[in-house]
Amino acid sequence: MIFPVLLAAATAVLPSADAPSPALRALEEGLPSVALGLLAEHGADPELQARARLALGDASGALEALQGLPDSPARNFWMAEALALDGRFQDALARYQIAAADPAMSPLALQGQARMLASLGRRAEAAEIFEALDAKGLAHLDHAAFLLDSGNVAGALSQLEKASGEDAVRRACLLARAAYAAGDSEAALARLDQLRSPGPVLGLEAALLRAEILEAKGQRAE
Repeated sequence: MIFPVLLAAATAVLPSADAPSPALRALEEGLPSVALGLLAEHGADPELQARARLALGDASGALEALQGLPDSPARNFWMAEALALDGRFQDALARYQIAAADPAMSPLALQGQARMLASLGRRAEAAEIFEALDAKGLAHLDHAAFLLDSGNVAGALSQLEKASGEDAVRRACLLARAAYAAGDSEAALARLDQLRSPGPVLGLEAALLRAEILEAKGQRAE
């Protein structure tokens, strides 16, 4: 497994009744550092600050930003994301389960719940959730990652085909993983070479995969 927990913070666009703020727009465009700068300039929004910190891979900063917020489904969800990034999978699972009770948060929270179950070795339970989400046309990228970790390349490719309209950068990372798992190192490296602005979290996944491929080929990553 290359990177066990890929967070929604990198790509999620959650429902909102308000027009997006400049910081939120920056975050949704994959510019978390810009979002933090805007928050510092115009006044901090703890939830947005936490989301930006998560997108930068800063679990402790995200947890700190969330501490002062009142309890809510959204706070539980982002707490779960931060705990997952920090490797505290059991604690994250509990938070995802609470957040999943809210209809607006349920789809993403269930995806997180499935990821945590998989990380805790409870793969049968994770598979049930992924299959239920798949029936609703959701979570194709997370499901693909889960299937790749299970050695089911064909199943993963099927999920990635369904995910053609989803996050293109993460999809490219997973297609590279699938190519490598199928024994085509050159195709995997070509996919990785085509990545543009992967961001810190996906960038780490891509870098680790590239290093693994090159090590298997007897080369050194640049």
